[in-house]
Parts: sequence; structure tokens; C-alpha cells
Amino acid sequence: MKTETAIDKLDQYFVLMDAATVGEQSVFANNQAKEWHESILTYAMRKYRAASYHLENVTRLIVERRADSPCTDILDDVAFPHDKIVEASVICRYDADTFIYELAAFLEAIKSSLDFLATASCVYLRGVTADSIRTLIRLAENPQDNRRGIGFEATKRHLAWLKQLRDYRHHLVHRMVICTSAGHEVHRKGAIVRAIQHPVVVPESTPSYYPDTRRTRTMEEHPRGLTFRSSMAAVTYADGTEEIVDFSAEYKAASGFIPIEEFMTRHFRNLDCFFVELLNDVISAGFQNRSGG
Repeated sequence: MKTETAIDKLDQYFVLMDAATVGEQSVFANNQAKEWHESILTYAMRKYRAASYHLENVTRLIVERRADSPCTDILDDVAFPHDKIVEASVICRYDADTFIYELAAFLEAIKSSLDFLATASCVYLRGVTADSIRTLIRLAENPQDNRRGIGFEATKRHLAWLKQLRDYRHHLVHRMVICTSAGHEVHRKGAIVRAIQHPVVVPESTPSYYPDTRRTRTMEEHPRGLTFRSSMAAVTYADGTEEIVDFSAEYKAASGFIPIEEFMTRHFRNLDCFFVELLNDVISAGFQNRSGG
């Protein structure tokens, strides 16, 4: 069964909103208030689509870089007769700043979408005015605040993620620039040739500091945030000769790091879930003016 997305839910919401009344018993005092509320949620959806756009860009960049990788025949028998060589490698590593530009824009779009959602939800929170998700986070973090209402409840359910996103975005946009790299390698051992990719990785949680000096860049043995794993199988014949019969190698995200496409997909799904839950709460309230204090 198809999972309901924020786009699906917003379409449903607008249909119900068209039939909602205005006046004292409604969250909409008049038609102008109704129009304002719809506009704010439309802004939230546009930012949601912007986040999706940046995620699609990163996915496309990864596919394009893989397509540009060298073929394994770069170390074939024509260049290196297998009885004359034990092993050889070709390694290509380069900066992948484009990915970080997309990541920063992606996080900004998500934060902006959340800000618009918080603004729209405040019609259900008596005495609260907000133009940022920060306001709802602060209320939800306060153990003495027993406030109830649309938006506030959804914020409490997603508080851990909202705080993580807020901190990560703030550091990336205002306090540092994450550097990352991409690359590919071709390794040959005996007659076995393997091509491997460098995944583009980023810190999984908010880094407080990300060293980026000429020394750190030149001294790194492996790309930052990656671990290298390899295995080899060989046989020794009766005459004493040895032959490599299998060889594998790969780079994976090191502890504390995550492939950038996985990181962005995770956060986009969380945004989608928050968006849907918020609108579900609104729909369940029936547009009635019964916010708690």
C-alpha cells in the first residue's frame, strides 16, 4: 500500500479547509485569516519541494560520478602481463564540495519548511505567536509547560529529531564548512582486477569542529570518514608457485559518518512524517477553535 506523503495530505487538507467555516467557533476568524493560513502552508510545501530538489541533485551527482569512473581494463594484461606483476593500483581522489553546497541548501529548506509549519500551527495555540520552529521546540523542552495544542503535540513527538536538525544546520551554515571528497580506485593483485568507489560521507551527528588545513589534507592516508577493507584468497601449487584467485576491496563510512544520500534521505523522511502528522492533528481537530492554554 502506498505510504501517504506530505503532498497527498496537504491536498486532502485543502479540500477540507475549503469547506471549513469562519467565525467565532472556527480557528479562522474570517476569510482573510483562512487565506493567510493556506498561504503559510503552501510556503511550507514549496520549501518541502526545495528539500526534495536538493536530495535529487545529490542522487544525480552520485550516479554521474559512478558513470565517470574508470573501467577495470585500465590495469589489464595489455599494459601489465600478469606473470610480470604482483600488484598495482590507480587511485583518484578529489574534493566534492558540490555535495556540501547541496546539503547546506537542503538543510536550510527543511528548516524553512518547519518554520512555516510552526507559524501555521499557532492558530491552535492560545497565546503563542511563532515564526520559527524554535518557539515550539522551547515550549516542548520545558517540563513545566503542560500546554496542549496542534503543532505542539507533533513537536513533542519529534523533538529529538528537530533538535538534531536545528543543531546540525546551525553549525553547517554559521560555524564551519564541512569538506568532503569523492574518488575511485582500481586495484590489481595478480590477474584479479577490482574497481571501487569512494562513498561521499558526512558526520552523522553535529560536529563541533571540522579541521580543514593544508596539513590535515596532505597527511590523510585515507579519505576522511572512510574505512578501507580488503580481502584476498590465494593458492600455492605443488611446484611452489602461488596464485591469487580472489580479491575484494571496498570503502565504507567510518564510525560517526554516513553516506550523504542516506543522511539526506533520513532527514527528508522525518520532515515528511512531521508534515503528515501535523496535518493529521489539524484535520482531527475539525478546524474548531478549542485550543488549550
